[in-house]
Amino acid sequence: MDSDSSKEPKEKKRYELSFLVASEEASREVLRLAGQHGIEITAESQLKKINLAYKIRQCTQAYFGFLALFSSPEDIKALERDLKTTSSILRSMVISLPAKREVEAGAAAVRETYKPPTRRPARMPVKRAQALSNEALEKKIEEILQ
Repeated sequence: MDSDSSKEPKEKKRYELSFLVASEEASREVLRLAGQHGIEITAESQLKKINLAYKIRQCTQAYFGFLALFSSPEDIKALERDLKTTSSILRSMVISLPAKREVEAGAAAVRETYKPPTRRPARMPVKRAQALSNEALEKKIEEILQ
C-alpha cells in the first residue's frame, strides 16, 4: 500500500450554486470565495434584483444569481462553510448535478419502462327493454311473487 493514496486527486463533479446577496458588489465575494477554494466556474448568470417574500437581515430586496461549478466534494463543503459565515451573502444553496451519462441512462430507462395506454374497446350498445303496460307489469309481479 502506498502512503500517498490519500493525496490522489478526488473525482470532480458538477454543482450549481444559487445565492442571494444584498448588493451587486457582494456577488464578487461569492466569485472570490469560489476562486479561493480552487473551484472551476463553468457558467455564470446575470444578477437579477428580486423582492423577497420576507425580510432577511432587514433586507426586503436582494440580488439573485447562480454559478455552474466543477469541483471536488471537499472543496464544495469548504465553500459552503465560507458562504454561511460571510455576512454579505444572505442565502446560498449548492446542489449536485447528475453526470450527463446518468441523465441519459435515466431517460433510456424511462423509455424502456413506459408503455403507452392501451385503447379501451368501444362500449357495446345496451339493449333497452320495451316499456311494459300496467297490466303486463302487474302480471309479471304476480308471477314473481308466486
